[in-house]
Order: sequence, then structure tokens, then C-alpha cells
Amino acid sequence: MLKILNILVDDKFIDGLIEVLEFTKGENKQDYIMIGNGVIEKFQYITKAEYLKQIDCKECLDFINNNDYDLVILHSLSCIPWFKIGQIDSKIKVLWKAWGFDLYRTPSEIQPFVKLKRFHPITKKYWLRHYKGKIYLNFKTWIYSQIHKKEIESAINRIDFFSGCLPNEFDLMKKNNFFRAKHVELPYFHLNSNYTNENKDVFQELGNNILIGNGAVIANNHFDIFKSISAIDISDKQIIVPLSYGGDSFYIKDIITYGSKVFGKHFSPILDFMSLQEYNTLLSTCSYAILGYEQQAALGNAAELLWLGVKLFLPQMSVNYKYFRDNGYKVFTIENDLTEEQISQPLTLNEKLQNREAFLKTMSIDINLEKINKIYKIIEKSN
Repeated sequence: MLKILNILVDDKFIDGLIEVLEFTKGENKQDYIMIGNGVIEKFQYITKAEYLKQIDCKECLDFINNNDYDLVILHSLSCIPWFKIGQIDSKIKVLWKAWGFDLYRTPSEIQPFVKLKRFHPITKKYWLRHYKGKIYLNFKTWIYSQIHKKEIESAINRIDFFSGCLPNEFDLMKKNNFFRAKHVELPYFHLNSNYTNENKDVFQELGNNILIGNGAVIANNHFDIFKSISAIDISDKQIIVPLSYGGDSFYIKDIITYGSKVFGKHFSPILDFMSLQEYNTLLSTCSYAILGYEQQAALGNAAELLWLGVKLFLPQMSVNYKYFRDNGYKVFTIENDLTEEQISQPLTLNEKLQNREAFLKTMSIDINLEKINKIYKIIEKSN
């Protein structure tokens, strides 16, 4: 029997994660904690608070090291202070579930673990004009990361196992010579999804709208995407733009202003946070989607869109595009394929089936459960 500790942050993925880990644990024991400097009375996203124990930052190492854990899973690097990772007892295996922020903006946005060109030209100009305070803060963070370079590298070197949100992120992280972790896959997903072989040939009717982005994070490159489709005839479509997750209030305001100017009555910003079911219903009103991230991001959105049979456009050099292309999905590039012709032709039935087949080989419920059970076996063998 394994005793596993999950160190969490309050985010929209966590309820589904707890549900999956409780379902797969068998005889293993799964514990869940959040580390902080005070008690959180009400979480923003987590509803399964009964599973969760809040641990004071000063006491977290005692808790981790003195409860006979075989494995500690760090759900993002923000779940625990840097310097404490290296102080986790060497007998305990450490698995880092890396989120996008961990790889592409940590330890600093100037020099992250994985360096990518995150912003497209118009968004880059907006960033330089409106985020001067953030740029200054990034510079200070970079100085801090340089001063504490050895401690940061030592913390990453302490980690035994790594799971990105996509497998190709392991190869990106491997370019850091202080990174020694072995690759595993710890997917985030929901048990009650329809991603099963039984539903492979069942397609619901889709609307004709266009989805742009997954939230108000500037790395969506909204401005550039709006400009790229501004000359396309969308008279029979709505431009659906979710803005209820992440981002700054002034950025949201500017996106709404620019979107309204470009698309007029066809612009539909989404400002209220939706349940997963409500959000997936919204996605089904679209036959086309454009996700402008260069980094791995919006993977849950991309998965649902591909399963639904939505035509998905991505930057051609993005982590997401390379993964989907290399694994047999029919996806399209923003740079070469985002034309009026392509935006007026939904995926054919054969293209939808191609994406379902690829999905069932890479991200189905059964495949994801196998990935988690494989982690249990690996840890059992390593003890």
C-alpha cells in the first residue's frame, strides 16, 4: 500500500483531480493539503473541501516528513515554497505536476525554464505599453532568480518524477542540465466525461460560431487573432470570447472595446464564470475555435473542442499544435489556414472521426486511468 500526499492550490482543476484519485487509489491512501500562512474559510474553486487539510507554512515540512509518505505530488510549483522542496526527506519520492506557469514563467518571465515567444506582435506592443509595472516586477524577479539560482536548481534537481500537461513538455524541460526527473503522465480529467470508445461515433449538432481563447490571460493573443479574422465575413456567426478566467480588469475592458469595434453585434464576451457543464454547452455552439497560446495552455478546452468535432486553429510553432499534429489529430494553423474558406467549412465527418480516433489513443478516460495506475506501479517498484 502506498501513502501519497497531494499538495494543492485552489484552482478549477482540483475537484476533478480529487474525484479521479479517490476512484483510482484502491488500497493506497491519498491525502490532500494546502500550505499557507492562514486558514482559508471559503475556496474560490474547490468544493470538495472535506478532503482537504490546511497546513501552516512553518509546519509543512514536519507534516510531509513525519507521516510515512511514499510519494509527494506537487500540483504546480506554487503549492510549496521553493526552498522546502529540497528539504523533503530523501526517502520520499517527489512528483512535480507542472502547470503552464511553472514552465513558461518560472523562475522568472525573463528567463523561465522553457523559453518561448509568448506574445504575437500586436499583443507584444500592448504588453510593453500597458504592463510597465509588470515588466519592472519581472526584472526584479529575474534578479532574485539569479541570486538564488543554485537553490532553485537544487529544488528542481530534488524532484524524482515529472509530468507536464503534455508529454512533449518533458523534452522541453530536459534541456535544463539540472533537471534529472523521470517522465510520468498524471492527467487532469473528469470521470463523467464522454471520452469513451462507446461514444466514438456519436456527434451532437454544433452551432456555427467561432470561439476565441479560453480566458482573459494576455497570452491568448486576442488582439492579433481579432485582427487576423477582421476581414473575414462572419455575418452568420457570433465571436464567442470567454473572459471570466484570469487576466486583469483593464485588459478585459480593452478586449471588449476592441472586439466590439471590430465585430460589432457579432461580438459576445463571456464575463461570468460557468460550471463545466454550462461551459461545454457553450463550446457546442461553435464549429470553429482559435486558441492563440504559444505555450501549452487551454488543454481542457482543446480536448473538449476536438472531441466535439470543432475545427481547431493553433499557432504553428505552439506546443499544443506540435503535440496534436504529431499524434494524428486534424488541426489547423492560424498562420496558414485561417482563411474565409476554412472558416466557412466545418470539419467533415471523416475529419471528426480522425480526431476521435486520435483522442481515444491519447486522452480517453481509459487511457488516462492507465497512466495514473502506471504511476502507482512505478512508485511501488522504486520503494
